[in-house]
Amino acid sequence: MKEWMELRKEYGYAPSLPQDSDTSPAEIADQLENAASETEAALVEVEKHLPPPRRSDELRGIVDLLRITAALGHYFAVKDRAAVAWEVYRLTGAQEQKLAAVEHIDAALKAWERYAELMKKRRGQFLQGHLCIADQPSPWSQLDFWHNWSAAPWKLDDLTAWWRREADLIKERLETWPSEQLEAPKFGDLQTLSTKAKTLYRFDFEEDETEQYNILPGQGCDVRITRDPKLIIEGEASLMCDSRKSDNEWSMLFMTRSEAVKLQPNTTYQVAVKYRVIEGSDEWGAPFGMALRTPEGGMENEKGDFRQWGARPGRVREKILTGVLADYDDYFLFLTIHGRAAIVVDDIRIAEIERE
Repeated sequence: MKEWMELRKEYGYAPSLPQDSDTSPAEIADQLENAASETEAALVEVEKHLPPPRRSDELRGIVDLLRITAALGHYFAVKDRAAVAWEVYRLTGAQEQKLAAVEHIDAALKAWERYAELMKKRRGQFLQGHLCIADQPSPWSQLDFWHNWSAAPWKLDDLTAWWRREADLIKERLETWPSEQLEAPKFGDLQTLSTKAKTLYRFDFEEDETEQYNILPGQGCDVRITRDPKLIIEGEASLMCDSRKSDNEWSMLFMTRSEAVKLQPNTTYQVAVKYRVIEGSDEWGAPFGMALRTPEGGMENEKGDFRQWGARPGRVREKILTGVLADYDDYFLFLTIHGRAAIVVDDIRIAEIERE
């Protein structure tokens, strides 16, 4: 949607753009809505002719799945309309588009809740599959998605909570951010620490030395505790990480010491990091990374969902990573930069959560 609107702006919002397809995002939304409504109308007629239960269990199952698919079509249709209104408002500042974005995102949340209700009746609470989200501003590359996928049973209630938070963030930003500075919430913005999380370790960089972690400058990468008021995120100190003069493909910035920060095998942990991007990478959309690593278990047992991320410079944000450790007792947390970029981090927390 963003790329479509920027192309329209480049060509003076011409009604027809020089591209292979003349189908706009708004037209796709209409097509989805029409297909979903036609499916639901057809299902009403089909149900009138269904045989009694037990004799038609398989057919009734197909009807249920079609109804679920139609509900998902309604959701994507109205979510697309919200994206259209958001981008038109971002580029033009038209107040009617701002109001339309709020209306559509509220409608999208209701459509999702309807879909989730139908899914839970048919399939239960859990969805098994891959969730793949690039946690940085678009455009996204195949590599971005490769670094940001997670295979797990996803709870519908958790997904609903994320979309509620997304709707709240969208409305908050529409109300408080200048239209030309609008940035749509990314998946990382939707994550919060679990209510069942118990913080075990916290690193705020107020002390110059600690036995719990290592700071890793070298080979052109400037990693240091800074007390510059212009850089500090909170308190009197933060960790400045700058690889813009480094020729390394990867620069290790920070790592906990496994003998001091003890992470237990077969345990679920969440890591929260507050950060501000100073400058992103020209080469990589998601240059910042973190994960939980075990020397004994090797790279195949490295843990953490959505390990790579990126963001526009300026604002303080929070990145949350969740990982279920394998059967090794030497895990440590590390932070890294891919290519040349700069970031300030602070208030790193490691919390243990109950695993469902």
